[in-house]
Amino acid sequence: MNPITLTTARSRARSQALRLAGLAVIIVVILAAAVAVMVREPAVAHTSISQSPGAVTRADVTIEMGAGVLRLGALTAGDALLSGTLDYPTHEHIARQFVLSDGIATYDLRSQAIRPGWPAGWLYPVEQLRWDLGLSSETPLNLAVQVGVGDAQLDLAELHLEQLRVQSGIGTTTLTLPRSGQVRAEVKGSSGDTIITIPAGVAVSIRAQDGGGAVTLVVNGHPRRLPYISPNYTAAANRVALTVIGGMGVVALHVNV
Repeated sequence: MNPITLTTARSRARSQALRLAGLAVIIVVILAAAVAVMVREPAVAHTSISQSPGAVTRADVTIEMGAGVLRLGALTAGDALLSGTLDYPTHEHIARQFVLSDGIATYDLRSQAIRPGWPAGWLYPVEQLRWDLGLSSETPLNLAVQVGVGDAQLDLAELHLEQLRVQSGIGTTTLTLPRSGQVRAEVKGSSGDTIITIPAGVAVSIRAQDGGGAVTLVVNGHPRRLPYISPNYTAAANRVALTVIGGMGVVALHVNV
């Protein structure tokens, strides 16, 4: 081989080796930084919130939690539209907005990353990030709930719901639908499991779409096929029209007639 060609080849090989070594160093630094973030003691903020409904005839409420455990139910006392406590990472911002127009309230509660691209709450142990919230049981509600990573415990049995949308994420979602009223509900599964309970005395119409996982239905302890409609659905004073869009996890429906 020509000496010049050999020298050039060796130079290129050394240059490529240096580039690979530099890339390896960058990867190691990034991984070390990620591990340092994950193992450090996370900084968690705590706050209490309460929103008065004002002269409201109906409320549209949206709750979006990035990561953690969401517990949502009915308020047992007081005149608040929504109240509760939030434990969230200090690098998150809790965005709240309330608008009242012509007797209709719009209330949004969302977690947002302060730094763009930062995975809000995802590197924290989800059990340390908890939202405990209650909604008014007297105000007619259109409710939308979304959780990214973590569990959602949604006991809506005592709420006055007209419409409901639930988007689950990575974790287990347990949902109890209202005992009274006429509700139109849509539940979208993801990679986690979803357990939905329809209380006794509530008629139900269920349409389901598989999304790679399984959608199962049990009525009074017995497996049933989907779609399903209660025999007395049309005439029932208390009824739910439920659409289930499955994800990769299991959606289990329990109907108690």
